[in-house]
Amino acid sequence: MDENTGTKILSNNGDGNDGTFSAAGTINPNWASGTFAYSQSDVNFDGTSAYVSSPSAESVSTGNSQVTISAWARTISLNNDYQAIYKEAMNGGNSDRLDLGLRSSGKPYCGGRAPDSQSFQEWRSNTAVSTNVFHHYVCDINLAAATQVNIYVDGVLQ
Repeated sequence: MDENTGTKILSNNGDGNDGTFSAAGTINPNWASGTFAYSQSDVNFDGTSAYVSSPSAESVSTGNSQVTISAWARTISLNNDYQAIYKEAMNGGNSDRLDLGLRSSGKPYCGGRAPDSQSFQEWRSNTAVSTNVFHHYVCDINLAAATQVNIYVDGVLQ
C-alpha cells in the first residue's frame, strides 16, 4: 500500500494481481499517511461497504491446503454483525470459502469450508480486542478439511 493515491493497490511481486478499491457509490479510497508506524501510507475503510477486491486467479487461490492469512488492522468501532479483514468466496461469490475478521463482540474469528462441504466451520478467540488500536491477526487453517485452525492476535495463540 505504498501508492498513497489512486484506486488500486499494486501487487509488489509482479504477478499482476493488483487490488481495486470498491465501495457502495464510490471507489475513492480514504488514503492516510503514517497512521501505521511501519508504512508510509495506509487506507481508512468506512467499516460498512468499502473493500479491496483482487482478481479470481489461480495465483491468488488458497487451494485445498494449509493456508496462513496475516493482516494488520485497526477497528474504530464494532458493528452489529461482523467486520471482515479477509474474505475469499467460492461458487460465484455465493458462499464463503475462507474468512478472517471480528464478530460484534470484538472477538477475532477464522473460518473455512472444505471443498466438498456445505458447512462453514468457524473458530473464535475467547478474548475481545481493543478498538482504535492496531492489531496483528493471523489465521492458520487446513482447508482440505477446514480443520486444524490456529488464530493469533498480536503474536499470541488464541
